[in-house]
Amino acid sequence: LLDRARDVLFLVIRAYFGYKLILSGRGKLANPDETAAYFRDLHIPLPELNVYMAGATELFGGLFLALGLA
Repeated sequence: LLDRARDVLFLVIRAYFGYKLILSGRGKLANPDETAAYFRDLHIPLPELNVYMAGATELFGGLFLALGLA
């Protein structure tokens, strides 16, 4: 019984964090100019490129995590 409860708990945690990562990545990719300006204020090099890299990583990484492929 505890093994099944543990599996369900891990599924819920994985789905929650995957969903949050998907939302974060989608937000970056939906507003790249605003995010690039924020990255520029943080002195991150190549902010436009990093917006797309971070957004894609969060979006697809979150998707893979939620599906159990990460």
